[in-house]
Amino acid sequence: MKKQVKMILIVLLILIIVVFALLNIQSVAINFGFGTLKLPMIVMLVLWILIGALISFLMTTTSSVTKGRDFKKLNKQYDSKVNQLESQVSTLQSRLKDAQKNTQVENKLANQVQSSDNKDDQTK
Repeated sequence: MKKQVKMILIVLLILIIVVFALLNIQSVAINFGFGTLKLPMIVMLVLWILIGALISFLMTTTSSVTKGRDFKKLNKQYDSKVNQLESQVSTLQSRLKDAQKNTQVENKLANQVQSSDNKDDQTK
């Protein structure tokens, strides 16, 4: 069903374009300063539409190339920052492990001192 609707719309569009072309067959002269060009109006319209489409395409392509370069640059900065942060995380994790080991050692020493103090108190 969708294909049939699409085909009908295409046929209608082609019909409208043909009628438009038949209504605009009179000749039009364009003066370029150094000479004139005389063509049917429909040819001129199609020519200017194609020139407009070409300009639009070139502007869009230029914009997308610029955005692509900017994206690559930002992606490199992102990767660099991620690597830097991963390095900081691993450094902080190792420092945390060292601190935890030191805390465990300090707790063991404190327990040993406390237990030896308790033994000394019991022997007195």
